[in-house]
Amino acid sequence: MNRQEFVAELRRAMSGSFSTAEIEDTAAYYEDYITMQIKKGKSEEEVLRELGSPRLIAKSMKAAGGNAAGSAGGNTDARRSTVGGAGRTAGSGAPYDEDVSFNGGMHMFRLPMWLVLLVVLLILLAVLTILFHLLIALLPIILVAVGIITLYRYFSKK
Repeated sequence: MNRQEFVAELRRAMSGSFSTAEIEDTAAYYEDYITMQIKKGKSEEEVLRELGSPRLIAKSMKAAGGNAAGSAGGNTDARRSTVGGAGRTAGSGAPYDEDVSFNGGMHMFRLPMWLVLLVVLLILLAVLTILFHLLIALLPIILVAVGIITLYRYFSKK
């Protein structure tokens, strides 16, 4: 999907629920957003992947702002809350972000980086603890084996 297809699908998804002015305003907003992200060094494909499904964006905007067709105020807050990924809402306080693929069938949950690092650290600590306990348990056997090998080498030279 390219930028034109994304905006066209967004317009189709918004039609019937939003006024023509709101649809055009939202389409212009997303075109500008995509342009700004590309200027920052992202590829068009990457930006569109981050935005998610245009249908889900329209659905989120409708849920956030109600049926806005014919309203004078627009839906700027609802639109901005969906930028960065479909299904994400600003200030939701959720411990993870929810992304939905373009087909709407698969949900992916992204854990915060600090939580991932904490889990990795705990796993590493558990592995090191197990290895340490094994070393302590096997230490007497290792010492006896080293002693026998040392005595064997000492007396076999004579």
